[in-house]
Amino acid sequence: MSFMTKYGSVWSILPQTTGRYFFVAPAATYTLEGQAYEASNNNDGLSPARALRTVAQAVTNATASVGDVIVLLPGAHTVTAAVVINKAGLLITGIPGATRGYAAKHPSGAKRLRTTITTSVAEGIIFTISAPDTEVSYINFLPVAAGGRGISITPTLATANRTYIHDCVFSMQATASTTTYGIHVPANVTADVLDEALLARVVL
Repeated sequence: MSFMTKYGSVWSILPQTTGRYFFVAPAATYTLEGQAYEASNNNDGLSPARALRTVAQAVTNATASVGDVIVLLPGAHTVTAAVVINKAGLLITGIPGATRGYAAKHPSGAKRLRTTITTSVAEGIIFTISAPDTEVSYINFLPVAAGGRGISITPTLATANRTYIHDCVFSMQATASTTTYGIHVPANVTADVLDEALLARVVL
C-alpha cells in the first residue's frame, strides 16, 4: 500500500496490529494527498484510497478478535443510526495527531482532533458498545441535544467487558442538556458487564 510508505504521511502512525485496517470516509467524495476518491460501501475499505462510506459497514466487514482496526479518516462524519459495535476486539480510531495525549487533556482538545462524529437522528446514539475488548480513540464526539448520546454501553449477553476509551473528546457545550450524555451507562448494567472498563485522557 503506497500510502503507508509516503514520506511525511500519517499512515505509519496508525495503531500497530496483526489484523486489517478498514478505512471510512466522512463523505461520498474525499481528498487524500491531493487526489480525489469516491467512498462506497461496495469498496473493500482496506486502503485509504478505497474507503467505505459508513462505520457500520466497517463493523460488518471486520472480524472479531483478530486485531482489526476501523480508521475514521479526518473530517466530519455523520451516522444515520446508532453504530452497534457487536464484535469483540475491534479498535475504532481517528487519525492520531502530533498532539496525541494533549488533545483529550486540554479544554480545547476537540480542536486538536482531526475526526469528528455526530448523528442525524433526534435523541440519537452515535456508538453502542455491546461486545468485549472494544477500544475507541482519537475521535471528537458531538452528541445531539436533548437525549443524544456519544457512546452507550448496553447490557447484553455479549457483555462490554474491558471497554477502553481514550484520547477522545465529547463536545457537550453546544448540546447542553440534562438528558444529553457523552458516555451513557444504563442503570440496569451490572458491574460484571463493565468489568475492567477504562477511560483515559477523555474530556466531557
